[in-house]
Amino acid sequence: MLPTHLPLKALARLIEDHSRLIEDQSDEFTPLEMLTGYDIESGTGAMPFECEEGETDPKKRLEDGEELAIQLHNGMIDEESRFIDGGTYTVTEAELSAQPDEDDEDYYDNPSRFPGQESFYALGIRLDGDKLLLRPVTVGCGMNGESVVSEVVFPESLGKRLAEYLGGLA
Repeated sequence: MLPTHLPLKALARLIEDHSRLIEDQSDEFTPLEMLTGYDIESGTGAMPFECEEGETDPKKRLEDGEELAIQLHNGMIDEESRFIDGGTYTVTEAELSAQPDEDDEDYYDNPSRFPGQESFYALGIRLDGDKLLLRPVTVGCGMNGESVVSEVVFPESLGKRLAEYLGGLA
């Protein structure tokens, strides 16, 4: 089970691992410029490079009340991808076969649907006193620079792997 909080000191390691994970995703922007900030109530998000004078310091962004989405993997989740802990990650066959059908009426609103292309699972974090409050989210990168952020149910194998990683940061 995922922890609900981490000590604030874990932020530095989260950002370091996030940066290492996505450093090769853009020649144009730094990993800190690609760190998604979001508002869960409206479901919208943006990266600093998409905003005029966008703040890139994660601690300052959190202190200003912003929630951040720490990307957990690179590449499509149903293929082997790199995980934030530095190792590879592949979902299980059972998790793949349990995915909702695209023809289902609530497919796009289903919180257990894997993120698609240009989307990713993320660890939502916000400042809660002297701790980080955690929640599982997905970030879907839109065509016009906006991102769509929603709460999600992580596949069991991803949740277990993330809990082990976070346990090492506590």
